[in-house]
Amino acid sequence: WLSNHLTTKFGEISQHTGDRVSYLGIALEFDKQNGSVSMSMPKHIKDILLATKTNRTSTVPYGADLFKEDADSPSLELQEKDGFRSVIASLLYIAKRVRPDILLPVQYLSTKVASPTQQHKLKLQKALQYLAGTLEFKIRIEADEGLPVLAHVDASYGCYADGKGQTGVYV
Repeated sequence: WLSNHLTTKFGEISQHTGDRVSYLGIALEFDKQNGSVSMSMPKHIKDILLATKTNRTSTVPYGADLFKEDADSPSLELQEKDGFRSVIASLLYIAKRVRPDILLPVQYLSTKVASPTQQHKLKLQKALQYLAGTLEFKIRIEADEGLPVLAHVDASYGCYADGKGQTGVYV
């Protein structure tokens, strides 16, 4: 019904089916027997880890000092600030979709993008090291008995005057 409705309203639409589907960097693995879907973003995470040269791992996404501020911590150089902002934006994308376990440190660090310091960079590195150590973690959504999981996702890039896009999900 949804497919027919969308085709009628918008014309031709593309559909992907199967047990494994990739969409907007999200790897979706459907288990029809259990009525569940597992979601992960290993390629996106690997790309970030490679770009940031993260080669250590951690078992926790942040330390006890996450909310402590060191007023004497030096500011990052302009190029480092740009990199900090870019990584935070990428991690927000990941955290909001498939890795809620990193949401707390990423949201906190996102409040520091205007003037990040060396201290904030170290906290970001801790979150990245955690991702490196938990690369294969997935979020799993399971339906009740007999209820299939159906997900429909779409995105439009640059659809607003300021260049931003819009993503929609129907599950």
